[in-house]
Amino acid sequence: MISKGTTLILGLAYVLTLIGAAPAGGDKAPLVVATVCMDVKPDKEANLSKFLYYMEEASKQGANLVVFPEIALQQNPAWGASWYQPTQEELDYLSDTAETIPGDSTRKLVDKAKELGIYVIFGMTERGEDEELYNSSVFLGNGRGERASVLQARFGDGCPQQPHR
Repeated sequence: MISKGTTLILGLAYVLTLIGAAPAGGDKAPLVVATVCMDVKPDKEANLSKFLYYMEEASKQGANLVVFPEIALQQNPAWGASWYQPTQEELDYLSDTAETIPGDSTRKLVDKAKELGIYVIFGMTERGEDEELYNSSVFLGNGRGERASVLQARFGDGCPQQPHR
């Protein structure tokens, strides 16, 4: 299960075991990590545009791994303190904006990562094959395909809120 604050640590551990910070030529190179702290909005398209912008900027500065916050693609207005009761509108947004992997957003991110030659880790609300919603941490890029790795926690299994459909 992924909980807040673990996306970067899990992602780094996974990337280091997978790629060992080796570029395509095979020689070891330093792993340059860019972490993004962004004001995530309940607007998936605006957040995706920010992802693409920060990927470009991080790549220009030499990063080969860009890490975004948990659930940063859609933002999750229903994700809050355990005492918080989300509104039906918030729960509807969560369900309406959940995506499969692969999906429209991951395809765009894979294309950008390939173009830049980088890896990306980000959080999103995923609609699984079982139609359940998951808080997923996705690792993709640099020729590894759209589903190189996904770590999931089903909403309701230790996640603060279980959206209702």
